[in-house]
This record gives sequence, structure tokens and C-alpha cells, in this order.
Amino acid sequence: MFKGAKKEDLKRISSGLELCVSDKLTVIDLMYLIKNCDRYKNDPDSVHELANLIIKERKLEGSQQLEKIKEKAKIDLEIERIGKKDIDSNGWKLFIIMILLP
Repeated sequence: MFKGAKKEDLKRISSGLELCVSDKLTVIDLMYLIKNCDRYKNDPDSVHELANLIIKERKLEGSQQLEKIKEKAKIDLEIERIGKKDIDSNGWKLFIIMILLP
């Protein structure tokens, strides 16, 4: 019925249809609730459009969060690389100073 929908999506669809939703409802309960509401019976296409919009929105949010995580990982690696470079160069400086001092 709603390909790719998760429980959170079905809850949002139900809320969008102004149906009473509780946390105790299962996926099957939510599907039954949606399928048997007047709006779905009278205009199933609009409900499917709402469902597709909600599912796309969730997936977009997920991919944006993934991109943020990837970007943060790149920044962390670069900071670590720069820090290691500083430690290496300072280590050599200290070694050279120790050799040159009498």
C-alpha cells in the first residue's frame, strides 16, 4: 500500500488525516486505520500523495544527516592529520635542538 513506509511515516500520515493515533498502535493497526478512514475511501490518490511526500521527506532528512556525519568525519580526519603533522615537525625540532646543544 505505502511502499517504503515506516511506522513513523504511518503515524505522520494518520496525523495528516486527522486520525487518532497512539503509540500503542502497530504498523498493521495504522494501515487499517488509514485504509478505513473516509478520506482514503473517497480519495485514495490524495492519501497516496501525502504518504509519498512524507516518505520522501524522511528519506531526504536521513540523507542530509548522513552527509553532515560524513562532512564531520572528514573535518575530524583533517584536524587529526594537521595535529599529527605539528607533533612530527615539533619532534624533529626538539631532536635537532638536543643534538646542537652542547
